[in-house]
Amino acid sequence: MTVTQVVKGAVSSWISTKLSEARYRSRRWTVLCLHRVIAPDAFKALLDRAQESYRLVSLSEGFDSIRSGPLGRPLLTLTFDDADKTIWQNCLPELRKRSAPACLFVCTGFVEAGCVHSSTLRFDVMTWDDLKDWVEAGLEVGAHTVNHIPLNQATLDRCKWEILESKRRLEDRLSREVSHFAYPWGYYTDELDEWLQEDNAFRTISTTIARDNYPSDRGKSVHRKPPPCDDQNRGIKLRNQTLYEEVRAAHQRSILNGLAPVVWRMSGREPKGPEDPIL
Repeated sequence: MTVTQVVKGAVSSWISTKLSEARYRSRRWTVLCLHRVIAPDAFKALLDRAQESYRLVSLSEGFDSIRSGPLGRPLLTLTFDDADKTIWQNCLPELRKRSAPACLFVCTGFVEAGCVHSSTLRFDVMTWDDLKDWVEAGLEVGAHTVNHIPLNQATLDRCKWEILESKRRLEDRLSREVSHFAYPWGYYTDELDEWLQEDNAFRTISTTIARDNYPSDRGKSVHRKPPPCDDQNRGIKLRNQTLYEEVRAAHQRSILNGLAPVVWRMSGREPKGPEDPIL
């Protein structure tokens, strides 16, 4: 995909989002994407504010609701990528206490290794027993590949193996259907996205495109936003991307795709490590 195509696509997406904002207003579904949660009190405060302004729903319920009719009030779904140990330690108890839904996207290779290495740092990840604890609490699990590779830098066959093998291992170990998938780093190609949209393996495909989801959206794609920074936390009012941010983020399907995939391709090794802590 050329730079011109990327920019044109970003502008078109931004205009579409603005039209949806004006048309649907509060009829929107916000999906947050978190990684490491090292501050339990900040997470509790986030939940407090979310419950004041939104109706918390699971990923499955949110996806169905946004397409089925009137919402009543804005919806919000919590998702977590990479299954960092802090999610089990700091988030699961609070989610269970409040009966709050959430979806955890699991990289099965991280779980089997027991940790993730990022530069000189080591991050513990949830064990299979931790993941069973998660699903027994009634929370959803989604696939996130086996090795967390940048899928826009791999062949389609390799992408299919990473995605479907992750799903298979999760279903075998947890005895639960896995119907949701999230792109590592949000990177993908048109060819890969078309296959996932047409294949029956997943109901939803989560991206890192930072905008809300609206009744006019089509296909399986779910847009996700990062959680608000501390100075945004009053009222948890999360805006959509500006045009500049939309263009900057449009590298997800282009060769302008950030440092991690370049390092992976040059070194011949899969990238390791979750993104920076959020809370």
